[in-house]
Amino acid sequence: MTLQFKIRIRNIQKPPVWRRIVIPANFTFNDLHLAIQAAFGWENYHLYQFEKAPYDRGWKVKISDEMDNGDLFMSEVINSEQTIVSTFIKNMNLKKFVYVYDFGDDWIHDITLEKTDVDETILHPICLAGKGACPLEDCGGPWGYENMKQLFVEAPDDEETLSYKEWMGLDDDEDYDPNYFDIDEANARLRKLSATAVSIPIKKNKTQKHDTPLSINPNADISECLHDLLEKLKNMSESERKAFINDMLPGVSSDDEDDDDDYELEDIHGIYDVSEKAKRYTVRVELVDAPEKVTRTLQLPSNMVLSGFAQLIMLAFGRQDVPEPYEFVEEDGFRFVSDDEEFALDKDYWKMDDVEFNTVGFLLQKKGETVSFNIRKGKKKVIWRHTIILEKSGRYTEKSEHRIELLKGEGFYPSKSMKSMDDYVKHFQQDKPKKPNFDGIRQRIRDFEKDNELLF
Repeated sequence: MTLQFKIRIRNIQKPPVWRRIVIPANFTFNDLHLAIQAAFGWENYHLYQFEKAPYDRGWKVKISDEMDNGDLFMSEVINSEQTIVSTFIKNMNLKKFVYVYDFGDDWIHDITLEKTDVDETILHPICLAGKGACPLEDCGGPWGYENMKQLFVEAPDDEETLSYKEWMGLDDDEDYDPNYFDIDEANARLRKLSATAVSIPIKKNKTQKHDTPLSINPNADISECLHDLLEKLKNMSESERKAFINDMLPGVSSDDEDDDDDYELEDIHGIYDVSEKAKRYTVRVELVDAPEKVTRTLQLPSNMVLSGFAQLIMLAFGRQDVPEPYEFVEEDGFRFVSDDEEFALDKDYWKMDDVEFNTVGFLLQKKGETVSFNIRKGKKKVIWRHTIILEKSGRYTEKSEHRIELLKGEGFYPSKSMKSMDDYVKHFQQDKPKKPNFDGIRQRIRDFEKDNELLF
């Protein structure tokens, strides 16, 4: 018996990227994973999972090494190396499901069962048809891939385009062809695959159709309650959360909550989260309402944490201190504050201590996206307001000499002695300030980078 699937990568157009493959009936889900990798041309660098819908709270089929890392709210986590595809989809009455590859870039593949042939027998998977080139690994997901294709068309000589060419091993006069697909190459890779022997018997389920495979999770009701509780806590202010916890756990004082704050996060080195894949970001930071244009354009890694980003912004403007409190505010009004909740204007915020390890890439993800960086005085007054715009993102290459760099700057930034925009304007009226010492600023940024270990 064989199974025929059409598999298409979601959110990619002009051209769409899909493959039609046939697999042996004794393939496990891990075998199917390897067949998808070979048919499309992926490099098998990242983790994966099969599920009914993207990040659904129901069943997930994953490799055994990841079985202990399942979400508390999943109905069931299933071993992909010991689960036969044909048996599973028959028991679950599945016609469509998804394959998610690389949980950072989130390549979602829609899988449709087109045909089952009970008389056919094959020893390895076969690709019958396909369209579109496989996206590059770590290019930023569908949005990053579409942006890359657009760069090749609209700005073939742009620095970012050239960095992509270097990354792909293309010569400067070569172009990237998003339509490229060689079915013979795909089948040459697929011929190397065969079914993996399953060491334990597969338990058959007599139920024709149900929401959870093979067994019912006895904790499903508890999971629902916990999920609702976490959603409720998420929408509370810090003071509301403390009051709620004190009510739920009488006898536990709020002072005891910080007893476990001494833990170490092995993935954090200096001001970088090295568990995240770094992209090269170019951002423009502009002082709002200034009497003249005051901007700095910076190159930095997307995995710089927010507290480090605040330090970098101040250094770029010639300040070596970071005034407190400060905040990052997203376009929808959600804010990250550096001090206690009294400085938040509403409940939609996180204290900076809690999100210190969230990154610039977490705040800014798409070209043209903006966030505000504000320095406050108390709850109601903003002293200095800045707009941060993501101008471009790309990959670090061997030609990238610095991971952090001041690319250009314009305008004099308020000094520490100036307490308001009025003070700043008066200074301009009385004495036009000199051009900032950008050479000195660049050196301080290099020292700042050197003082914070950057491990990749």
